[in-house]
Amino acid sequence: NIVNALAQRGIGIIFISSEFSEILGIAHRVLVMSEGRIAAELDPESSTEEDILKFATRKKVS
Repeated sequence: NIVNALAQRGIGIIFISSEFSEILGIAHRVLVMSEGRIAAELDPESSTEEDILKFATRKKVS
């Protein structure tokens, strides 16, 4: 995977996607934006798709 190869070389990548499972699968950290601002910085190893959605929509996910 080219993303992993670049990360191993210390090169940062900005990856934008609405596919939460994809983001959690490849990212080393996740920044969630809402209304043009960073709403949360999450650790993908301990976060869920529901966590991303909660911060992106600023609503509790049930």
